[in-house]
Amino acid sequence: MIACLPIAVAVVRFLARSAGGGFGDGGLVLDGDEAVFALQTADAATGGFPTAGLYSWNGWNHPGPIAFYLFVPFHWISGGSPWGMFLGAAAWSVATVWLTAWLAHRRGGTALVAALLAGQLGTFVAVGGAGTIDPWTPNLAVALVIPFLLGCWGLLAGDDRAAAVAIVLALVAPQIHVGYAALFGVVAVITAAVSLGRGLRRWRVWAMAAGIGAFTWLPVGFDLLTGRTGNLRRLVDYFLAGTPEPAGIGEGLRIIAGEASPWPTWISGPRPQGLFLEARPAAAWWFALLVGLVVAALIWRWSRGGGGLIVALAGLVAGALASSQLRGSRFHYLVYWRAPLVLFALVVTARAAGGYLDSLPSPLLSPLLTRRSDRVRSSRRGPVLAGTVFAAMVLNAGWQAGRADRVTRYGDVLAELLPAARSGAPTDGRLLLRLGDGGVVGVLPGVLHDLSRRGIDVGVDADLEWVVGDRGIDPETADEVWYVTDNGWSLSLLTATPDARLVAARTPYSSPDELRVVSLHRTLAEQLRAAGRADAMRSLDSPLVGFALGDIPGVDQVLVAELATLNADMRPGDRLGIVGVPPDVAPVIDWPLTAL
Repeated sequence: MIACLPIAVAVVRFLARSAGGGFGDGGLVLDGDEAVFALQTADAATGGFPTAGLYSWNGWNHPGPIAFYLFVPFHWISGGSPWGMFLGAAAWSVATVWLTAWLAHRRGGTALVAALLAGQLGTFVAVGGAGTIDPWTPNLAVALVIPFLLGCWGLLAGDDRAAAVAIVLALVAPQIHVGYAALFGVVAVITAAVSLGRGLRRWRVWAMAAGIGAFTWLPVGFDLLTGRTGNLRRLVDYFLAGTPEPAGIGEGLRIIAGEASPWPTWISGPRPQGLFLEARPAAAWWFALLVGLVVAALIWRWSRGGGGLIVALAGLVAGALASSQLRGSRFHYLVYWRAPLVLFALVVTARAAGGYLDSLPSPLLSPLLTRRSDRVRSSRRGPVLAGTVFAAMVLNAGWQAGRADRVTRYGDVLAELLPAARSGAPTDGRLLLRLGDGGVVGVLPGVLHDLSRRGIDVGVDADLEWVVGDRGIDPETADEVWYVTDNGWSLSLLTATPDARLVAARTPYSSPDELRVVSLHRTLAEQLRAAGRADAMRSLDSPLVGFALGDIPGVDQVLVAELATLNADMRPGDRLGIVGVPPDVAPVIDWPLTAL
């Protein structure tokens, strides 16, 4: 129960903020990935039968929809309201804490339980203060890592129940996030090979794995056989293509070394600068030092099993290899597994080191450890130390949860937009949502989710169905088209469309300044089009617009300087909105969309 206190802190803080009206109409709203997750869960709950996981901005979906089906009870409990998804995420976090405690207890005493619970809480810290109640797939998947490693340890110890847990998690985690396929797969293969080499042929476990696999992957199998989405083929093609170029083993070692260095994210929380800057000072030798300690402990413990150390070593190697395969932008959530892998390794190594110290002749430790009573006291050092670490991690995780500013990225923004959107939505017609500029990680999914759960006949163009599910609408059948923007300059341009109406908007400007900003956006946009630099329109909201447009021929620098002054205090999300147009005059956008 104590380990669940940070989760309770996050829930209480979140609900208190909601009660204060921070999330609109006395309730909660979802945006971005969380809104898409809720839409797909609603499909699973109402017979939509999703067969692929949450989308990725690389053009495919994660392998399977198992998380949507697991969250169906919370959709039913909440009646489809957003709070059901947050309740489900909190229950998921509590379940992983309980699973960690149960599996750790099967492998050791109170000290091991306390230490591994501290590791699970450190994982929650690494993903951010609100991560325990955020229904986002990277958060859900990383919480399974320590229970999975414990299950693999149980497999090596001949524990059928623990092995069954490892198999279930090895089948579930890769469906939720494809990045865990290689990680869990490599650890599972190494563990199974060592188990067979030791003569632990657990045929009942393998039979159980076949049965669970057939059940949990049934929707994916149906998708594969029918070619419904072709998602697995896209996934395979993407990873076989080799582009973008993988990070490489050197970068991979530096990335994972960040969690073994003196100030890791499982103490400080995620860093805003991202992995690209973090990996530079995180020298790979920190990782090498940790691996060396694990190997030394394993050599000493080999005759007595060393199952936890084998699993820890397999996890570190798999994590380094997986980190080396990072492609494109370096985001923390792609390698959230770093923290639990390192924490598990630290715990099992410390446990082995404690056993080694206790086995030494007492004069080598201290002249004080000569009497039997002193030896008894020394044997209690492990539980006391583990309890102290556990208490510190509870306090740190609780503090991180208590200071979390938000769960959803655009929750406050949607709270301002949705009342007008709800009142302006057609009640007896079809509504087509399109991206004005911005992405499906922003406002549009939140609007789609909110309106659809209120019975509005709303959908998207067919080319976005792979993101939000079967919600495509033929533009010919739409009664109105709404362009949803995540920025201000596209809002200014869309409202220039004939017969356009401003459905909802958010702006930090006074009325005169708002009119002037709209005029400047439209004038500078025409000049950028004439210069062949429509791509530079993205800078029109930025305080650095003067720098971005300063060397483009044909652009009026006096107007740019005026706009830079007006933009001085602009931040993402300060100015955006929804523009409605009749379908027959829906504009063909000539600027590059930030779709994902």
